[in-house]
Amino acid sequence: MPRSAAARAVATMSTASFVTVAAALAALNLLVVFDGLVVTVALPALQQALGTPGSAASWVITAFAVPLGGTLLLGGRLGDRVGPRPCFADGMALFALGLLVSGLAGGFPVLVAGRVLQGLGAGLALPNTFSLASAIPVPGRRGAVFAASAVAGSSGSAVAAVIGGLLVDGLGWRSVFLVAVPVALATAGVLWVMLPGEVRDPGVTLPWTSSAWFVLAAASVVLAISDAGSWSAAGVAVVALAGFVVTERRRAQPLIPRAVLARRSLRGALLGMPGQVAAYNGIVYVGLLWFQVARGLSPWQAGLAFAPVGLGAIVGSRLAMVVLARHGWRSGAVVGLLVAAAALGVLGLAPDAPYPAVVLPVLTVLGTALAVSVVTLNVAAGLDSTDGERGAAYGVFETTTHVSSALAVAALAVVLGAAATSADFARAFLAQSAAAAVCGVAVLVFAIVVPRRRH
Repeated sequence: MPRSAAARAVATMSTASFVTVAAALAALNLLVVFDGLVVTVALPALQQALGTPGSAASWVITAFAVPLGGTLLLGGRLGDRVGPRPCFADGMALFALGLLVSGLAGGFPVLVAGRVLQGLGAGLALPNTFSLASAIPVPGRRGAVFAASAVAGSSGSAVAAVIGGLLVDGLGWRSVFLVAVPVALATAGVLWVMLPGEVRDPGVTLPWTSSAWFVLAAASVVLAISDAGSWSAAGVAVVALAGFVVTERRRAQPLIPRAVLARRSLRGALLGMPGQVAAYNGIVYVGLLWFQVARGLSPWQAGLAFAPVGLGAIVGSRLAMVVLARHGWRSGAVVGLLVAAAALGVLGLAPDAPYPAVVLPVLTVLGTALAVSVVTLNVAAGLDSTDGERGAAYGVFETTTHVSSALAVAALAVVLGAAATSADFARAFLAQSAAAAVCGVAVLVFAIVVPRRRH
């Protein structure tokens, strides 16, 4: 079959088949969102069961984010070469294996290894979700896939923290990994059966060496941040980054294609996404720990208290579509990031404020703003890309997202310290607020300097 056969098949298949494929793609996105939330809820119980110190527990999150961020570019290029079908199936199968290893782990090193497998699997599958959606030639179905993924992510945000808390309290921390195994396997099976294969494109090479350098560099930077003053990790990071740059310059087809980085909408999305990630992943990591450590809530109570973020995200996902249609992605990204920065600033200035009167409405506004910004930035990432570039474009975008996540969590873990107090949580909220504000202003400047293009 010619290239983009999967996208054309999605555009022409029956309504029932399309709904099945869209649901599977949404489930893939949901699994990544769900995993991040439930694992964070389970961190205190996991630390106690495995005897893991607080400073090391953040590696449960970064061990997933670093390989994910490091392999997204490779996953996108692999999808450009062989089509999205094998990337979805193999990626989700590897993700399921990682869930199983994590859920059955008898010690912290095995748990981290399982999280690495999860990250590698997600790195194969995730960039091809948005690449496939962007290539669908029928606008209605293209928009429906994006909307389904956004709603799945928003719904996951709304329920995952609560479900995770109930699972931890009722069945123990291992259950948050094991319950997702059949869902991951079912998603792999559906996409393998429903999507056609593609003719391999021999013109697309796979830059394994560049990917290895990149993963090593990202892991070393995170380790250097986590272990402040670790000169050995910093040195490895410098060497790995140098190796990555030299390898990329020598390749005819680098891991990060130069033409892709020239796309205006992608550059704007890359400016905004680190602030979005610092705000969202920060509130997930810091917020759920804040409720349990500083406010004394149980895991399920913390999940319930966090639910307004997800409920606001459901509203924000729908609002984002209206903003995109009427004002374009830049307006949505700028307003979303700046409103999120303001909400996080309130939490940082008043960390002991009453929940019903202050925290609940602030979290709802925060969830709405973050959903508006993430949907508009996701759309912007592939807006100007051609069919052959979309996998690489979304690989670059998702790499920025997840490497930023790993760096943000590592930095926030340092801010919180081993025994976080209310003042530590306040500083963490203010740091997230500053990151969102800086990136919001950067996108605003970009919108002024670069001529506006309506979509």
